[in-house]
Amino acid sequence: MSLLTNIVVGSAYIKIMSDNSGLEKNLSRTQKKLKEFADKASNLGNALLKLAPIGLAIGHMTKTFQEFDDRMRMVKAVTGATAKQFDLLTAKAKKLGRETRFTAPQVADGMISLGRMGFSTKEIDNAIKPVMDLSTATGTELATASEIAANNMRVFDMRASEMNETADLLSVTANGSAQNLVDLGEALKMAGPHAKNAGADLKETCAALGILANMGIRGSLAGTALGKSYKRLADPAVQDYLVQFGIRTVDAAGNLRRMRDILVEVGEVMRSMPSAQRITFAEKIFDARGSLGGGILSGNMGNYDEFLKKLDNASGEAARIAREMEDGIG
Repeated sequence: MSLLTNIVVGSAYIKIMSDNSGLEKNLSRTQKKLKEFADKASNLGNALLKLAPIGLAIGHMTKTFQEFDDRMRMVKAVTGATAKQFDLLTAKAKKLGRETRFTAPQVADGMISLGRMGFSTKEIDNAIKPVMDLSTATGTELATASEIAANNMRVFDMRASEMNETADLLSVTANGSAQNLVDLGEALKMAGPHAKNAGADLKETCAALGILANMGIRGSLAGTALGKSYKRLADPAVQDYLVQFGIRTVDAAGNLRRMRDILVEVGEVMRSMPSAQRITFAEKIFDARGSLGGGILSGNMGNYDEFLKKLDNASGEAARIAREMEDGIG
C-alpha cells in the first residue's frame, strides 16, 4: 500500500514536470497579453493627459460663462432693464471684457454697483468705462470703485454724464496723497453730506481730504473731522466768537461762506498767537475732534491751494493712467 502510493505520487510529480513546457507556453502568452494591455493603457493615459488641458479650459470657460450670466441677470434685476436694454449692456460688458484687463463678469459687477445707486441702463452704459479707468488707475476692485464714484456723484448732485470728471478727481486725489481710494471713499462718506450742505463741491472736498491725508489723518477720521468743521462754522455761538477776531462765517443772506476763505482768515489769526493759545483757539472753533480738520487745514492753506490747482488740471487723468497700466505686461 505504501509503495503504490509512492508510485502514484511519483507519477503525478513526473507528469507535472513533463507538462512544464505547456505551462511555460501559457505563461508566455499571458505575459504577452499583459504587455499589450499595458501598452494600450499607457497610450490611453498619454492621450488623456494631452486632452486634460483642453478639458480644464472648457471647464473654466463654462464656469466663467455661468458667472457672467448670473451677474448680468442681477444687472437686469437691479435696473429693471427691458430685453433690448439688457442685450445692449450684455454686449457692452462682453466688449469691455475682451478689450481691457477686466473679465466680462467683473464688468458686470461694476454695472451692478452703478445700478444699485440708481443709475439707469443708459447711464450705466456711459459711466462704466470711466469707472473702469478709476479702478485701474487706483488699483481698486471695480465694484468698489463703482460704488465710491456713484455714491459721491449722488451726494454732490452730479449728473451721470460727469462720471469722467468724478473719476479724474478721485484718481488724482487718491494717487496724489497718502491714501488709497478706499480711504478716500470712507472720508467722503463722512464729510461729503456736510460739505455739500455748506455749498462745497467734490473738488474742494477732495483737496481738503488730500491735505489731511498728507498730515496722517485719513479715512473716516478725516471725514468726521472735516464734516465737524463745516458744522461748527455754521454754529451761531462759533459765529459770534469769530466776529471778535474780525471773521464772519456767513454772508449777508445767511449762507455759509466758502470754507477755503474762512480757513485762510482763521489761519492768519492763528499765526499771530503763541502755540498754547492756537490750540485753545482751534478747539474753541472746531472742538477737539473738528480741530483735526479745520484746525490743521487753516495752517496749511498754501498746500491746499496747490492741491486745488492739481485737481483743476485733472481732466483725463484717470483714462491716461489706465492706458499706461493697460500697456504694461500685466
